[in-house]
Amino acid sequence: AKVMHPRAVELGELFNIPIQVASSFTENQGTLIHGGVSMEVRNKVRSIAHDLDVAKITVVGVPDRPGIAAAIFGPLAKAGISVDTIVQNASI
Repeated sequence: AKVMHPRAVELGELFNIPIQVASSFTENQGTLIHGGVSMEVRNKVRSIAHDLDVAKITVVGVPDRPGIAAAIFGPLAKAGISVDTIVQNASI
């Protein structure tokens, strides 16, 4: 069914018992659930990149009305400034 009962996983965690999840139809090893070091602790940041030709602009207090984004970004386009991504959040 590809589903484990939550109680089975809970007991494994409670008593520090590793759980092997595998298919009875194949020879695959499956997945081992255990109390090892979590991915968040194990996988540290490997690198950081930056681009001097990229900028982030935040505009606050913009009304949520049709045409507002065009009014803001139209002049940028006319000036030859490329806008790759626009994120709009409407608060209720």
